[in-house]
Amino acid sequence: MLVEAHSYQPQPDSTLMQNRAKTFTWAAQFLPEQVRENFSLLYSFCRYVDDGVDNCSDKDLATEFLDRINRDLELNFSVDERVNDFLKLSRSTGMPLSFAFDLLRGVRTDIGMEQMRSTEELLRYSYQVAGTVGIMICYLLEVTNSDALAAAIDLGIAMQLTNIARDIREDFAQGRIYLPATLIDTIVVSDALSGSCSAQSKVIAVTNQIISLSQIYYQSSENGICFLPAEIKLGILCASRAYSQIGKLILKNPERVFSERVSTGAREKTFCLLSSLLSLALPRYHFIKSKSNHASELHHVLKGLHSFDVVYR
Repeated sequence: MLVEAHSYQPQPDSTLMQNRAKTFTWAAQFLPEQVRENFSLLYSFCRYVDDGVDNCSDKDLATEFLDRINRDLELNFSVDERVNDFLKLSRSTGMPLSFAFDLLRGVRTDIGMEQMRSTEELLRYSYQVAGTVGIMICYLLEVTNSDALAAAIDLGIAMQLTNIARDIREDFAQGRIYLPATLIDTIVVSDALSGSCSAQSKVIAVTNQIISLSQIYYQSSENGICFLPAEIKLGILCASRAYSQIGKLILKNPERVFSERVSTGAREKTFCLLSSLLSLALPRYHFIKSKSNHASELHHVLKGLHSFDVVYR
């Protein structure tokens, strides 16, 4: 039995999600108010960790920043308000800190990283920086069986792969390439962003592979909707489908990634809402199967990661 989920109620920075995570903000309107507030607190902590590295040009200072947060998590106390709010939230929901430690390990990868070496490394990284967040959200919702956590991991990985396909230009400006070196060379990515049409066609081909891979994880994640409380299902399904739609927009017009940050507009979001509502009329989103149908091969490369092994020990 988990500790009462709503015993701690600080005031989150509601504007942070509105300004930095518009897709999530749109989907969150379909969630209960207390859930939205807890999501906002979790998002604030994760964004704080990520920005702390992204906005620091000095590698040593970025490392010290993560070391301090890691130490605070070990002590279960921090003078940093955002870290301490997260610690209080984790205690009130019974959320193990192992997932936050793996989040820090993933973000630490960004320090000095020039290019991901392989698709396997990319999937492990995506689990650390996003799959762990999916698991922590499950704890906020008091949904912690292994099948539900597997689906949450898949949704986190899928969304991170979408980010990688969308943010090639922004990531390169920070000196990072998340498209795996086994699929494309650094020089090709550089040439593509400089306007080379032949190089852009190669980047587009790899980006399409990443988006196609993300769709496999999105589809798998929907097997977990049945485990969610009734009042949560629509919001999570809308978030999943709206994010998935970003990848589909890129597939439709891939050249956009070289000039803009692709996002969904009102028409796409309305479509996602309607498709989610129609899907929730189907039995598969409400009745739990006696046997899990999660494809174990999706998680094969994650074995050995600290918090992943906690889930499946």
